[in-house]
Amino acid sequence: EKGRKQIGIYTVTVTFRRNYTGEKTLRLQIVPRKPTGLDAAQSTTAMTLSWQKVSGATGYAVYEKIGKKSQKLGTTTDLYYKIKDRAAGHKYTFYVVALAKSGKTTLRSDPSSDKLTATKPLPVSLSVSRSGQTAVLRWNNAGDCDYEIYYAPKKNGRQVCIGTTDKTTFTTGAYPRGSRACFKVKACVRSDTGLLSSQSSDIRQLWL
Repeated sequence: EKGRKQIGIYTVTVTFRRNYTGEKTLRLQIVPRKPTGLDAAQSTTAMTLSWQKVSGATGYAVYEKIGKKSQKLGTTTDLYYKIKDRAAGHKYTFYVVALAKSGKTTLRSDPSSDKLTATKPLPVSLSVSRSGQTAVLRWNNAGDCDYEIYYAPKKNGRQVCIGTTDKTTFTTGAYPRGSRACFKVKACVRSDTGLLSSQSSDIRQLWL
C-alpha cells in the first residue's frame, strides 16, 4: 500500500474470516537504512568520522566499541563527527546508527559496519650508542604501535629495513670494525583506514 515504505510507525488490523473470528492489531516500524561508507581522517590526537547520507534520517548516533561493550559518544545532524583528546598511535573501533523521528518515538537503524581506525603516532626521536660491534638504538614511545628500523652504510645511502619491534629499544647484529652505520626509525600502526606512520626519525650515524 502507498506510503508503507516510508520511515515511521504503522498500525495494521488483521480481521479473521471463515473458520476464524476476531481481530489482531499489529504495530509495525519501518526504520532508516543503516549508514554506509564509514571512513576516518586522523591526526595524532583526533579523528573525524564521516559517512554517506541515509534517506529519511534526521540524525546519527556515534558509538565506540570497547571490548564487548559499546559506548555512545554523541549524536549529530551532520555527516561527520569529530572525536578529540585521544592518545597518539592507538587503535579505536567505531560505528554509526541512523535516527529518525516518528511522533515522540525515535527510530533507529541497524548499526553500520565497524570501522577500526587509529590516531597517528608521535614523531620519533632516535639516539644511537655503541656496544662492542653492535649498535643500540633507543627512542621515545610514539603510541601503541610497531617500529620499523632502517639501516644504510652511509647517510645518503639506500635505507633497508632490518627489523620490527613493539619496544622502544633495538640492538643490531655485529658490524665490521671501523665501518659506519646509519639508522632511522619509523612508528607504524595499521587499521581499516590503512597504514598510519610517523615521519621517520632523523638519521643517526655511528662508527663501529
